[in-house]
Amino acid sequence: MNGEFSVGANKPEIQRDIPRSFVIRGDKQKNDIDNNLNKEESQARNVTEYTIKVYTGDKRGAGTDANVHIILFGNEDKSEVFQLSQSLEHQNPFERGKVDTFKIKTKRLGSLYSIEIGHDGKGFASGWFLEKVEITDASRNSVYCFYCNRWLSEDESDGLTAVQLYP
Repeated sequence: MNGEFSVGANKPEIQRDIPRSFVIRGDKQKNDIDNNLNKEESQARNVTEYTIKVYTGDKRGAGTDANVHIILFGNEDKSEVFQLSQSLEHQNPFERGKVDTFKIKTKRLGSLYSIEIGHDGKGFASGWFLEKVEITDASRNSVYCFYCNRWLSEDESDGLTAVQLYP
């Protein structure tokens, strides 16, 4: 029997050496875990939730069933393209005279100076009269209002289905 593992009157406790390589590997794993946690915390600090309220005008035929998208532009960065499909209020968003609210999370953009909003023109009578868009930046406690007051339609005025708006 191995003397290191025997228990007796002269050796009241079990002793075992832990290989040095295990201790080093353990420290490295701990450092890797710490680094990953720091990265996740840093990324969480750089993510902002935006509340987007979209106001469809109260005009005949103002609503749309087309797929609506938005891109936010800030003085630090721009967002990816977001499809606005899950309204917090309505199962069928972008109807005449209605306000639809959406929540998105994206990297911190800084102060918003512009948005691009539009639709893909899909569906019957896809034209849309967009009144305005209000965006709340939770991290800055700021509200930005982007007025549009125009048709986004291939069949109206200039035929554009997407526009760049400024507060």
